[in-house]
Amino acid sequence: MQVFDVLKQNSQIFGKKIIEASAGTGKTFAIEHLIVRLLLEKENPLTIDQILVVTFTKAATKELRFRIRGTLQKALLFLKKRLKEESIFSYLIPFIEKEDKISKLQNAIDLFETAQIFTIHSFCFKALKEFAFEADILLDIDED
Repeated sequence: MQVFDVLKQNSQIFGKKIIEASAGTGKTFAIEHLIVRLLLEKENPLTIDQILVVTFTKAATKELRFRIRGTLQKALLFLKKRLKEESIFSYLIPFIEKEDKISKLQNAIDLFETAQIFTIHSFCFKALKEFAFEADILLDIDED
């Protein structure tokens, strides 16, 4: 198994990723920075609504939303050179003061309510609701 370090520019970020580990080992931290990189890297980077994050509990979903938004805001300040030099964002150095990248992060923050961050249950419910006809099911229930 290859070790994944989200803060290293040479770590491959595209494709499917599963981040699993014990409590307190940095899963949420890795997800926060992975999302920043997915929004900025590549010729045609992703938009915030094209990234799916699935977790177990409503509390974890709430924390992920809070922390991802905060990391996007700090990354934006770093790109605008309004945040003291933080080594944690060194992977963003190639993008400092690049207007297209600044705009990309600002757009992600502005549209953050469209971020696809779900519990497993809520993601499955959304998929079944969205594709009820294709799944040949009658869906007349509430999510809870």
